[in-house]
Amino acid sequence: MKNYRNLLGALAAVSALMSGNASAEIAYTLHTGYSNEYLWRGLNLGNDLVEAGADVAGKAYGLDLSAGAWYGSFSKDGTNSNELDLYGEVAKDFGFVKGSIGYIAYTYPNSTSSTYEEVYFGLARTFGYVDTSLKYFWDVKGDNNGYTELGLGHSFTLSPCLSLGLTTNVG
Repeated sequence: MKNYRNLLGALAAVSALMSGNASAEIAYTLHTGYSNEYLWRGLNLGNDLVEAGADVAGKAYGLDLSAGAWYGSFSKDGTNSNELDLYGEVAKDFGFVKGSIGYIAYTYPNSTSSTYEEVYFGLARTFGYVDTSLKYFWDVKGDNNGYTELGLGHSFTLSPCLSLGLTTNVG
């Protein structure tokens, strides 16, 4: 319960920062999907992943602020498993590179699995048409002993409310 209070406190602080700037524009994204395999950081965590999520983002005091939730339901060893991820990020564009610091909590609502928590530090830059990123995930509660990921991607706008993103990550 303590972890949820910490997360709710952090999200409340982000909300307070975002509401402190009355002219700030808030953007939101809703997403859903299906995958026949639940692959995460090179590990096959299960099959028949049905997922949905919501993200909110805005700017305040020269910072990009974002938070969101992702929920996935999948089959693991013949039983149904559920995962709820809660996350938030603060980023700053320095012109030549964008730096970010974020937090992720991985929770498992219908199981006895522990909640895992990570803080990450990232750098991102666009080179021509390719978006690049480098992130280091530091384990706060869990057992990953640190994880580094390089990402490459590009997004194509299909209509004013629909885009197609192609990305790849190496960890």
